[in-house]
Amino acid sequence: MPLPASCLIKQCQLRRAMAVYLATMVLGFRVSIKSIQSGVGGFLVFDVKGGKATAEAVTKAKYKNRCDPRFKWFNPFICARQNKVPVRQVVDKDSTVVTPIHTEKYNDLTFTGNTIPLGVDGLIATEIDEGGVFIPQKLDKDLTADLVKQTMGKYGNDAERLEAAALAKEWDIELNSNQLEVLADSAGQAYQELFKSYHLFNGYKDQTEGELTKIKNKATESDEEEDKKEEEIEDYELIIALLQESREDESNTLVEDAKVGTKVFDGDVSVEAAAALGAMSDLGVTSAAEAASTAKSNLEPKLFRKQTLVAY
Repeated sequence: MPLPASCLIKQCQLRRAMAVYLATMVLGFRVSIKSIQSGVGGFLVFDVKGGKATAEAVTKAKYKNRCDPRFKWFNPFICARQNKVPVRQVVDKDSTVVTPIHTEKYNDLTFTGNTIPLGVDGLIATEIDEGGVFIPQKLDKDLTADLVKQTMGKYGNDAERLEAAALAKEWDIELNSNQLEVLADSAGQAYQELFKSYHLFNGYKDQTEGELTKIKNKATESDEEEDKKEEEIEDYELIIALLQESREDESNTLVEDAKVGTKVFDGDVSVEAAAALGAMSDLGVTSAAEAASTAKSNLEPKLFRKQTLVAY
């Protein structure tokens, strides 16, 4: 089961945008955000190998720059592209980050956080934009099923639900129709979340279409069973339509935002936008491929051009 919030937790405060905090010998972070600046967030990086994974990321040339969690230019999405993490691997199957909620209202629920696979064994990264407790958690199928059930309810936020749905797919845990509707209503914000949501909507749409075919072919022996079958068909047809609509919305949002992002002079923004277009292009999104081709020749600032081409 997830570790309780009373375990050894390192306290940290985010006072500037995109701060990076690395944990090697603590069980988690209790984060508070104190800044007059809006939109302050950052990355928490857990080294579950007690510092060995960080050392690997630092010493190996392929992990340099964006993959080094000791420095502020660390960026997990760009790191994943540099390390050639498969585009369909949107979570690490064996581990995640969880947030326990100990209040009467939430009945001691524990939610999955939003993680980004780095291609560095032993490093777990999560992006945060609000305070809370964040704990690295090793997974098995039973624990994953429990976390999915808790997170896919009415209290988890969109990023947490996307993570839970991705883990459910990795562990072959079936989502019921209510959970699929919750998923279809979950939208990404950052490039990485938009990419994850597009991939999930695409995969679950195909999977749900397969389930619908099975339902349509199922024999019934009474009027009551036939009525129930018709209700299931209507439910699944609605879910498929919602997933299709959400998939297109996420794709359009990511591509249009990234087009703008690659023209921004800020190196972090432009490189991450390039990585996002490259990832979507690898998934076969035509508009992303076209935008990526244009961005390669027009991207600013030129100082970051080499990094950006790697990110593609």
